[in-house]
Amino acid sequence: MLAVAAALGAAGAAAAPGIPAAPADGAVVDTRRPEFRWAVERAEADTVGWELRVVDLGAVAVVMDPAARSAVPAADLPDDRVLTWFVRRLRSGGRREDTRGRDRPRLTVATVPAPPVITEGPAGPTAATSPSFSWTGDRAASRWTLVSGGATVASGESPTGGGSGAAGPLPDGDYALRIAQVNLAGVAGPPAERAFAVDTRPPAAPVFAAAPSFAAGPGAPVLSWTGEPGARSEWRVLASGGRLVLGPAQTEATSAAPGPLEAGSYLFEVRQIDAAGNAGAWASAPFA
Repeated sequence: MLAVAAALGAAGAAAAPGIPAAPADGAVVDTRRPEFRWAVERAEADTVGWELRVVDLGAVAVVMDPAARSAVPAADLPDDRVLTWFVRRLRSGGRREDTRGRDRPRLTVATVPAPPVITEGPAGPTAATSPSFSWTGDRAASRWTLVSGGATVASGESPTGGGSGAAGPLPDGDYALRIAQVNLAGVAGPPAERAFAVDTRPPAAPVFAAAPSFAAGPGAPVLSWTGEPGARSEWRVLASGGRLVLGPAQTEATSAAPGPLEAGSYLFEVRQIDAAGNAGAWASAPFA
């Protein structure tokens, strides 16, 4: 059902059924239900109401009050679009009288865009020095910036609300990716943001805490080590000649009890992999 607006009683000066007054020709509004106003040169006894119409959309509001001079659309107007509007006088007996062609102002509807959705890109530590990213949106355009230490280090634009981009090569450091949609009037909305850090430095080799013991039972040595906090460990067991016997296996712990193993001489090796995916050097501990 079409909305009905209250009468405001504005008066006009030019001869027309309903003279558009506001929004003015070429205006930009940041709401999808703006108030439309019109003026009337003279009252007509058989006027029963007014119909607010938008070209290509049809009637967007009907005011069944001959004294009314404003209306608000009953539903949201399309965003990021230029619209042409006019007023139609409704007369008794079902007759209609349109605004003349020159009294049809153009209006741009452009609300403040919402943040886009980042669908791909680095988050947290990464060893990639030239990261790529993508996002989705539904507005007229979008733009992105990459910030580090309060300074913009890279930027780009997309002719649509979604898009993709890449930056780099980047030195090690902390970064913030910010992507905002832009409406038809060129106004950017609040950005979506994602923080990440470029880290290309591998962790140091682990340090064994003590000589292997056999507390876990015969043929199952227990080895422990220390290393970079937050990194995971990867270990393996080699036999003579470098033959792989066990592993490689990853663990969040800093100890392992590989086995049981047959009698013989072995080499236990362990390295660390940090949160960015950098693998460090192997540390070795022989045992028999």
